[in-house]
Amino acid sequence: MKNVRKVLAVLAAAAMTLGILAGCTQSTEESAATDAKAPTTADYAGTYLFDQMITKVDGKTTEVAVGDKIEGKTIDEGYAVSTLNADGTCTLDMQANPGKPMEGTWVVKSADTIEITTEGQTSEVTIDGDTLTTPSTFDVDGKKMEMTFVFKKASSTTRADYAGEYHIQKIAVEKDGKTEEYALGDDYQGTILTEDSEISFLNSDGTCSLKSDINDMAIPDGTWRVAGDGEIIISVDMGEGSSGSTDGPVFTIKDGVFTQVLEYGDGETSTFTYIKK
Repeated sequence: MKNVRKVLAVLAAAAMTLGILAGCTQSTEESAATDAKAPTTADYAGTYLFDQMITKVDGKTTEVAVGDKIEGKTIDEGYAVSTLNADGTCTLDMQANPGKPMEGTWVVKSADTIEITTEGQTSEVTIDGDTLTTPSTFDVDGKKMEMTFVFKKASSTTRADYAGEYHIQKIAVEKDGKTEEYALGDDYQGTILTEDSEISFLNSDGTCSLKSDINDMAIPDGTWRVAGDGEIIISVDMGEGSSGSTDGPVFTIKDGVFTQVLEYGDGETSTFTYIKK
């Protein structure tokens, strides 16, 4: 996380003077496609939440993602929120500049490209499924900085739909082609498995924790977000030199059943199934 503070300072200034969404490319005079079969603003309209920021300066790359900490504060998806409205208007809200969203307009150029104009500057932004990628390039102290923001489209479901207390129900361990299953009442690693042997807490504020009597490794608290309908991502800081990532495991929740599938380096795969209480 070195150089992150400087990057954030640059970010706040860039958001006001250049426009994160607009980037630094030249304006174009091309109009949006008029083909009736071409996608329209209605196809891509929605709220896109911060996922990660990648900066490159002097050949060095710095990444800041949801779940990372800056000065002790965990970055969440509300760090930057891009809203694309079906009427062709758009806004960018930054936690670094609360209450003062940047405003602009946008048009669809192709199936994977849109053009966004803010503060008189226009740039192309790519859309791949529910992922919005906004590149920018500018000078900082005479050095070229490349900054790329990645946003993920907000799901139709929210944390409130999945927040709660989940109790372990069963564990399946697969290794070398063999699967061993453990249900409530079974002996799992020297502990009789009960609903209270392991409890996963998904809090509505985006924090999460794990209370476990069957795991001999200390699991620190973390954060979680909705990745899609029935899917969540948990980010946990495991200590110096290692942190959780939004590119990590995607866990599923359906009808109050929370399933975690974890793959280990020794070829073992463990599936933990919890139910909401």
